Amino acid sequence: MSKNDFNIDALMSTGTCSDDKQVLYEKKNYNVKSSHSSACPNKDINSGDFFLEKDLQVKQPNMHLHFYRAAPVSGGFIPKSMAHTTPISSQKFLDVLKRFSIHPNSVTANVLKESIENCETPNSINEKRICATSLESMVDFATSVLETKNLLPLSTRVVNRNGTLNQRYSIISSSVKTVGSGSSSVICHAFIFPYTMFFCHMVPDTKVYTASLVGEDKSIIEAMAVCHQDTSQWNSQHIAFKLFNVKPGEGSICHFLAEDSVVWIPEN
Repeated sequence: MSKNDFNIDALMSTGTCSDDKQVLYEKKNYNVKSSHSSACPNKDINSGDFFLEKDLQVKQPNMHLHFYRAAPVSGGFIPKSMAHTTPISSQKFLDVLKRFSIHPNSVTANVLKESIENCETPNSINEKRICATSLESMVDFATSVLETKNLLPLSTRVVNRNGTLNQRYSIISSSVKTVGSGSSSVICHAFIFPYTMFFCHMVPDTKVYTASLVGEDKSIIEAMAVCHQDTSQWNSQHIAFKLFNVKPGEGSICHFLAEDSVVWIPEN
C-alpha cells in the first residue's frame, strides 16, 4: 500500500464505511475512548450486542446483531522492524501524518489520532494491554500474558452471506461449545491505522464460546462469543447493566466478536 492510498475521508463519502458498535462499548468498558473508533463516527449502539451467558443455551430469535469489520481500511501487517519506525505516540502524531501524506484537518487524521490516544490510555485493574502493529508483537504479547506457547487464535467467520449482516439472528443451540482450557484470554480488536494495528488486552475470568447463528435471510455466521465472568470493575453506567437490571459483579455478560477481531486462548 502506498502512503497516498490511506484515506478514510474517501471511504466515508462512498457510504461503504462499517459500524463499530460492539467494540465501541467494550473499549469504553476498558477505559478506552469510543467516539470515533470506527470509520463511521457517532453510530447508534445496538443493545442486542450484549446478552447473558444462559442465553447461549436457548434459541434467541430476536437477537439483533451486526457483524462487521471494525477497521475497513488497512495495509495489512508489516514486519516488526518496519512497524517500529512509525511511533504510536501522540507526541509524534504530526510525523505520522506527514509520513502518510494525511492532511491534519481531515477525518482520516481525527480517526488516527483517536486510535493513537486509545493505545495510550492506562490499563484497567488486572488488565494487560498492547497495541500490536505486527503479527510478531501480537503473538509475543499473547504467549507472554497467557504464559504458554500452545495457543489457538479464533475469529468470527461468515459462512454464508445472503444480504446485510445487520439483522436478527437465532442461535442453533446444539452448536454452542466452550473452547479453550483456561480462564483468561487475549482479545484483539482491529484499530484503524495506515497498516494493520490491533488493540490487544488480556481479559481474566472469561469463557469463550463458538456458536452457529442463522439470520432472517438465512445468512450463517460461525460466531465467537466472549463471556465476562467478573464485571465488578466495569463502569456502572455500562449499557448491559441497564439492559439486564444487574449491578457490577452480578451475572456473566457476553458479547459476540466482530469479524476482524481475534481471540487467543490456551489450546486444550
